[in-house]
Amino acid sequence: MENYREELQNLHHRRVNYIVLGGSIMTLLFALLDYVTVPDFFLKFLNYRVMVAVLGILLFWINIKDRKNRYPFWIGFAGYVSVILIILLMIHQIGGVLSPYYVALIVAIALYTTLAPLTATQTLGAGTILVVGYVVTVFVSHQVSPPYT
Repeated sequence: MENYREELQNLHHRRVNYIVLGGSIMTLLFALLDYVTVPDFFLKFLNYRVMVAVLGILLFWINIKDRKNRYPFWIGFAGYVSVILIILLMIHQIGGVLSPYYVALIVAIALYTTLAPLTATQTLGAGTILVVGYVVTVFVSHQVSPPYT
């Protein structure tokens, strides 16, 4: 059993590199979508995206320095949560439920849960964090239209 856990830690450690670098690259590539869909927010959102990419590179470096493979779950999870928070911030600024950026949340959860060797509980937790975050963002961002006030 100990051999299995060690192999799983090694696998998670290797995959975290793909998670944080993939998340950073995908976050930057979606800046093209910002330019087309919300040009007024392009520079602001580009700053957010660059911050997440820099954090991803920092997490990549931390994962490389973690030679004993002690923290791969937390490093990958930190990358996932940082991407989710930035996407939720952008959704809030665009207008909540009116934002087409919910698709980026789907891409983020798909990237994270398919690459990381997570248990069912960890996957469910990651999904729950995403859904709760989205629901809260939509409720906070939502403005009731005049006929319903």
